Amino acid sequence: MAGATEVPRKSVWNLLLARRWALTLAATAAILALISALIWRWIPRHAEQPSIVVLPFDDLSPTHDNEYFAVGLTDEIIGKLSQVRALLFR
Repeated sequence: MAGATEVPRKSVWNLLLARRWALTLAATAAILALISALIWRWIPRHAEQPSIVVLPFDDLSPTHDNEYFAVGLTDEIIGKLSQVRALLFR
């Protein structure tokens, strides 16, 4: 009768090996979840607001006497675009 209650060694080994794999898998999943949570914390949570930059125009005329026109055109574009509320102006 003593032999009937004994569990074969091979099945005990398989059980321990299965538990070891399960623990390793659970630990790996926990570590990945922790790393993911830390990375998620540093990602900005707000959506980027559209922005625009207006670069100045250059006076490419040979005499450079139209500088006022280039500056005025740049200022006019900036003025019109600054009225668009959906844009962040830089």
